[in-house]
Amino acid sequence: MLPFETFDWLRRSKGAFNEFLLQQVNERLHWFMGSLPAHRLLDTDRLVARALVGLVHPLLNPRGERHLASVSRQRCNRSLMAMKQQGLVQLE
Repeated sequence: MLPFETFDWLRRSKGAFNEFLLQQVNERLHWFMGSLPAHRLLDTDRLVARALVGLVHPLLNPRGERHLASVSRQRCNRSLMAMKQQGLVQLE
């Protein structure tokens, strides 16, 4: 939500802003490139675990959105309960 003129000025004149942009693009591209094989190779429990990592990753989720995975709520809850029983997560 930055005006284009401000964004363009920052991009052209501030090296730190360019580094920030490159890091954002790199992290998101890395996550995206891993998504296709993950959805083809991982079972639902591991997809939910991967989504949890995405929730706490500050570059992938800077606004703190709370969407886990493209699975049903019931299946997601089963996966979370299994992770809780293994001591991997705490649920509240």
